Formats: sequence, C-alpha cells, structure tokens
Amino acid sequence: CRFGPRHRALRCTSLPSEPVGTFGPCSHASPVPTVEDVERHLIILTVGVLALTAASCTSVDNGSSSEPVGRVDGSTGRAGIATGAEAPAIPDLDPIADLATADLDEVHLSYAPEVPPPIDRTDQRTFEVHLEVVETICPLDPASGTSTETWGYRRAGDDHVQCGSPGPVIRGRVGDLVHIVLTNPPGNLQAHNIDFHAVTGQGGGAAGLTVAPGDTGRIDVRLLYPGVFMYHCAYGDVPKHIAHGMYGMFIVDPPSPLPPADHEWAVMQSEWYVDEADQQGLARYDAESLTAENPRWVTFNGRTDALVGDHALHMSVGERARFYLVNEGLNLASNWHPIGSHWDVVRPEGATHPDNPVIRGSQSTLVVAGGGTITELVGFVPSTVILVDHALVRTFVKGAIGQVVVDGPPDPEIYAEPQVAQTTTTAPNPAGALTVSMPDGAWNPANADTAYLPAEIRVEIGDTVTWINDDTVIHTVTSGTSTGVVTTADDLFGSGPMAPGDSFSHTFTEAGTFDYFCTPHPWMTGTVVVDG
Repeated sequence: CRFGPRHRALRCTSLPSEPVGTFGPCSHASPVPTVEDVERHLIILTVGVLALTAASCTSVDNGSSSEPVGRVDGSTGRAGIATGAEAPAIPDLDPIADLATADLDEVHLSYAPEVPPPIDRTDQRTFEVHLEVVETICPLDPASGTSTETWGYRRAGDDHVQCGSPGPVIRGRVGDLVHIVLTNPPGNLQAHNIDFHAVTGQGGGAAGLTVAPGDTGRIDVRLLYPGVFMYHCAYGDVPKHIAHGMYGMFIVDPPSPLPPADHEWAVMQSEWYVDEADQQGLARYDAESLTAENPRWVTFNGRTDALVGDHALHMSVGERARFYLVNEGLNLASNWHPIGSHWDVVRPEGATHPDNPVIRGSQSTLVVAGGGTITELVGFVPSTVILVDHALVRTFVKGAIGQVVVDGPPDPEIYAEPQVAQTTTTAPNPAGALTVSMPDGAWNPANADTAYLPAEIRVEIGDTVTWINDDTVIHTVTSGTSTGVVTTADDLFGSGPMAPGDSFSHTFTEAGTFDYFCTPHPWMTGTVVVDG
C-alpha cells in the first residue's frame, strides 16, 4: 500500500500485481505489512497531516490572507497545485485554445554544437517536434579507429544524419505547448521512448512515447520551467539505452531572453561503457563496466574529436560565448572547466528562472549526472581555451576535451610572455645528428600539425636524432602512440620533462617506424622512420 495525504484524507491504494509503466517491474524487498502495521502508519500519518494542515493555514487575525496561494489561475486555481506560502515558479498559462502556431521561420531543432536561435517573441505558441530513432554503428574515437553500436535520435526525415548520438538540440519558450512525435522505423530491433526532463507528466513523456519498431507515439506537453534540460530513453533497461547514446538537450527560454551572446554552443558530456576494440575497431557494450561505473571513454558530443582540431569552436577577442552543457551521465558528475580562462557567468543547474542567482568569475562548476549548466566566457586574449572535465583522467586519458580558438590582437595588459634568454642544459648535438624542433607555440592544440618540426624524420640505422625545445613551456619526447587524447607509452625511449631550451638525443640501432608524443600535450605527435 502507498500512504499519502490528499485534501486532509488518507488513501491506501493497492499496487497492481503486474509491472506498470515503461521502466520495468516493481520489486518488493520488504515483507507485506500486517493490518496492525497499516493502522499504526495511518495514525502516524494522520497526526502529521493535521499538523501540516494547521501550520499551512492562515487566518485574517494574523494579517495574512485566508485564501490559499500558489494557483496559476487566481479565480479557480488548477487541479493538482498545492497550496502553500509561495506560488509555483511557473508562468500564467494561456488557454490552449487561444495559442497560435509558431511562425514557420522559427527554428526549434539543431545538431550540437549548434544551438537554435533564442526564442525572443513575447507570447506563448505551439510548435511540433518530430524525432525518429536511429540504430547504427558510429565512430567513437576516430584517431584509433574505434567505433561502437549507438542508438539515438534525429529529426524525422534527416536521412543524411547517420549517427543519432547525441540527439537534436530542441528549443522553445516557457509556456509553449509542444506536440512531440517519436517514430521508431520498422528496420530497428529495439523498442524505445523519451523521458524529457523539461516535461511535467508521466515519466517525462516516456509512457506516451514508448514505440516498438514500426510504431509512432505522440504527446502534447506544456513547458513550465525555463532552463537547459536532458532528455533520454527510459525504456526497459534504462542504463543500457543511455549507455548506447540515447540522449539529447532541450533548451527552454525564459519569458525575457537571456542577454545576447556572440556565440551559443551546445555541449553534452557522456560516458561510454565498452570493451576493448576488436581487430575491426568495434568496441562492444560492456555491462560489467557500466555497473562498476568505470567508462572506457568520456566524450563531449558523442565522440573524442567532436570539439577538437577541425571541429574546434572559434571566437574572437572581445566576443562572448555561451555554453549550454548537459551531463548526460549516466553515472559521473562533471567538473566543467575552461583551461586558460574563467566562466565569466555561471547559471547554476542551467535554471534560468529570473529569481535564480548568477555566479560571476568561476573557475569550475559542478554538474550532476542528469543535470545541466549554462556558462559564458569572454575572449580577452588570443589563445586556445581547453574545455575539460577537471577530473582530468577523463580528459587526457578517456577523451572529454574541447577547444575554443580565440583569434585577435594580443593585450599585454592582461597576458604577455616576455622573452628570456634560453640556455641549453644538455650536451651539444653529436656530430652528424639530425634535429627536430618543438617550435614556439607547439603547446597550442591549434598548432598540432607543426608541434614537432619535422613531424616525420627519416634516418638510417646508427643515426642520432636530437629534439630541441624551442617553445616556452615544458615538453617531453615519449616513445609510443597517442590518439591526440589517449596516450600509450612503450618505453623504447623518453626524454622526461624538457624545460625551454633543453635538448634530448637518441641513437636508433634497428630499423622500423617509431612514433612518439608529448606527455602533457598529447596532441603533439611525431614519427621517426629508420631505414635498414
């Protein structure tokens, strides 16, 4: 039985013997209560309810209104809204019959990192979102050739979108009525649904959107709270579906839009519980690592290269960038940090109701699993800002890394690198040695292609190669491989930390191809080819 107060009465409702909803069967670890147990709980609850009722009721005698507050409609109230000291923080809702359809040119869907434009109208409207399920195999770590089976979402009809993880970014305005349609194409193998954290209703809409292959479901929902919200599949083995990439982001704008920003981007952090890739590069779902909460990969926007290299984000000095971040989880909290900058603005938990406080000048902000945040940074000087989860193993070993390239003129009032005399602390190059330089700026991920010059050097057996650190920060020459994020040393040779001006030499005594990287900057990679 479940016990709970409702209009000063108590109700004991028997649970059905069959599983209900879409979240799997109910389990009952406790023994069935006896009649005496029920009566004892009824007495306790009755006393508690009467006390709460007395505490929440006010009279004219103490200067407070005798009418309950917290209603959406000041005359009749709305069913299911409790009375109390404060009204729910939701807008007055225009009747559905009075809502106009949103203009055809209003954009409500995009794919990360792009974000639909802010909804800047002043009235509540209706619009439709039609998604479809995608089941396929997609790249996870392209640098190592690793792929995995993913399940996800795309806009219905977007056949050119082959990978649905993460799903589309959806955007609306608080108070809007959204018609959400989900289609599961007949060629798929699994049943799916969507639980929208932005939705008030059974399972966040999961019950009404549960669809087997070949089926379509629909729900009509009202957007009650502004902010940035997660959505995900909640069918059957819920963790398994999320671990396959079934998630996305829903942005609900407040009645008055946030102050303008030069750029708005969507970032979704997630965990991949897969085994080691086979010879074909396929990494399969691993339930044991999921249970142990030990992901092999942690990514931004579904893959290790989604926000680096050619996919890096770009802004200019003087501009402001706003990041909508959702931590899709499904197990780990995120420690969202911009290396080389600050969050000028943080809207905690991504909740944009005007009553909520804003934090200024934060170094890192915590985002719980299944939660979100909205952060902003300003481009003050030219640099590459590194976006990370500051539980840094997730960044430098497991893949959660992004880059924001800030272009423009330097500002020595904020940051400068005075030139200092550099001295070589090791022996001069041996006679006949071949030289590789780590040039000024090699540390910058934007210069990864020229981090070692030359990036590939060809020598003969017996030749000595010397590396010189001509940069302004410490580097290493470490034998082994790097995906640009994940490194694997093989201990054939290694320099250890090299300060600016230091050099390191190694003589090659056998033929082969020898890859190497910089330990603190894994995007710096080079190769020595030794001919026989």
